Amino acid sequence: MSPRLITASIASAKCAQDILSVVSNNLHELNYIHVSTAFNRLGRMAKHRDFSPQHLTADEAFRELLRLARGCAENEKFGSQELANTTHGIVKLHDAGRLDATDGRVDAALAALEADAVQVAPDMNSQDVANTMYAHGTMGRMPGDETWAALETAAGRVAPHMKPQELANLTWVYATLGRGP
Repeated sequence: MSPRLITASIASAKCAQDILSVVSNNLHELNYIHVSTAFNRLGRMAKHRDFSPQHLTADEAFRELLRLARGCAENEKFGSQELANTTHGIVKLHDAGRLDATDGRVDAALAALEADAVQVAPDMNSQDVANTMYAHGTMGRMPGDETWAALETAAGRVAPHMKPQELANLTWVYATLGRGP
C-alpha cells in the first residue's frame, strides 16, 4: 500500500480492529504519521462499548504499534503534532481502561515520548502543548525536569494564542500535578 492509502485506511477505520489490521498488514511500511494517526484514532474510539480487543497490550499488532511509537520517539522522527497526538492517544486508551500505563511496553513508549518532547516542544502549537501536558496530568505522571521546562517554555510562548479549552486543560494540569506556572 502507498503511504497515503495507509493513512487513509487508518483514518477511515470504523473500529479498533480495523486499525490494528491495517497496522498488522503494513507493519514494515508504517512511518511516524501512520503511528500517530493510529494512536489518535484508537484514542478517539477508546470509550466505545464495542471496542475490541478489550485489553490492547494482549494484541500483537498493538504491541508492534507501541514498539514503533517508541522507535519514532527515540529516533526523533515525530514532529510536535505527531508526538502530541501519540501521547494523547495512549493516555486516552489508558483512561478508558484499554491498557495499563505501568505495563513495561507502554511505560517504555511513554518514557521515549517524554524525552522526545524536549526536542519538539519549541515547534508545538497551543493544541500540541495542551494535549501533551494534559496527557501527563491525566496519568498523574510528572515529566522529568528537562521535559517539564521545555513544555512550560512552549506553554508560555503559545499562551496568548490558546483557546479557552486549552487554557482550562493547562490550568487543570498544573493543579493536578501540584505545580505552579
